[in-house]
Amino acid sequence: MTTIFAAASAHAAEGGLRDFCAHRPGKATPPCLIDPGHLMVEVDALDLAHTRAAGVTQDATLLLSPQFRYGLGDRFEVAVTFAPSQRLRTRDPSGAVSTVSGTGDSQLALTYSLRNPDGSGTSAALEGFVGLPTAEHGLGAGGFQGGVVLPLALPLPAGFALGLSPEVDALRSPGRGLHPAYVAAAALSHGLGHAVTGSLELWASRNEDPAGHVTQATFDADLAWIPHARPNLQLDGGVNLGLDRAAPGVEAYLGVARRF
Repeated sequence: MTTIFAAASAHAAEGGLRDFCAHRPGKATPPCLIDPGHLMVEVDALDLAHTRAAGVTQDATLLLSPQFRYGLGDRFEVAVTFAPSQRLRTRDPSGAVSTVSGTGDSQLALTYSLRNPDGSGTSAALEGFVGLPTAEHGLGAGGFQGGVVLPLALPLPAGFALGLSPEVDALRSPGRGLHPAYVAAAALSHGLGHAVTGSLELWASRNEDPAGHVTQATFDADLAWIPHARPNLQLDGGVNLGLDRAAPGVEAYLGVARRF
């Protein structure tokens, strides 16, 4: 999951640090970076997704999936994401049920700020990432894959902020090789008072898999709370609703972010 954008967030700076900027909640990627020499730990504590298509029902569970982000310099940041505990339960039209559980793939990302690394005003960044095949059989891509994201954030009147994340990926094809996929997210955020920020988001993807092209779209809503007494801590949660049959019908999640 990704961010609430800086211009609208109930962010709090402490000790001369930049405003708090987590990659969660939501799917859009933030252009703001962690302060040099500081660490952000973000944990997807619980993520539940339910999908039903062509008579097949799938329930996916993700537990305690952490992301570690570290500021390498004024304009660079590195991030590592792990999925230590995943579970996928599938029920086919005949009623037969199969369950696969174990570790998922990992991801390594490097982000460079093109404009305003603290997220102030109009800001932009460029992120490249690679997926590492650490998953157990049936839970991952089955090999290396990667992509490039161009995160953007624009302040709007009346305390709103708009976040955009166009993305191009190279995904694993069945058997060997890679194929392209395209992702876009647009999030509108606003502070709701008492250190709470809300966001509404549209997300869409197009996977050009040679075995069959897949288009997905979701409408998402999330909240983030940064306690006044704990300006380096964020608690958050959200719900994603599928707008087509290929996307999960409902996905709900809770998480936490902590800056050190």
